[in-house]
Amino acid sequence: MPVPEPLPVLPPPPPLLPLRARLARGETVPMLLFTTGGETFLTPLSDVREAVDAPAVQALPRASGAGLGGLVLRGDVLPVTDPGPVLGVGPALGGAALVTTGERPVVLLVDDVLDAVAVSPADLRSLPVALTADGLLVGAVPAGPRLAAVLDLPLLLAALDLSR
Repeated sequence: MPVPEPLPVLPPPPPLLPLRARLARGETVPMLLFTTGGETFLTPLSDVREAVDAPAVQALPRASGAGLGGLVLRGDVLPVTDPGPVLGVGPALGGAALVTTGERPVVLLVDDVLDAVAVSPADLRSLPVALTADGLLVGAVPAGPRLAAVLDLPLLLAALDLSR
């Protein structure tokens, strides 16, 4: 019986460019539309590992700062936080959560996950003055009857001090 040839080892994909650079290059970026604190946001799908319904958040001893507790997901305990205060919006209702990608995934409580949409640089509008959020927002995009703020998720995680 012939010995099968081993499959070629593919190199890891190159890291994604930061969101602002991707849009500046004219790239259309697949994004996830969600609400939190009563406001609508978009973030690149590549920054979200998964969305889950109404997670059961467990209080953790010594939780500090933005941390609300932990969520056990597939055997891993992940930190849970509400991005609302950093984004300048109300608290999340916790009807859903986004699990971020990266070395250390983080769960962000949100109100609801709505849809996946493609955003091109031509779609991007300037932010209303009230929605500056310290550079965490790249711009705004019309999303049906709503105006969705485009969120740079890695910058949000750094602001929450949860990216490490």
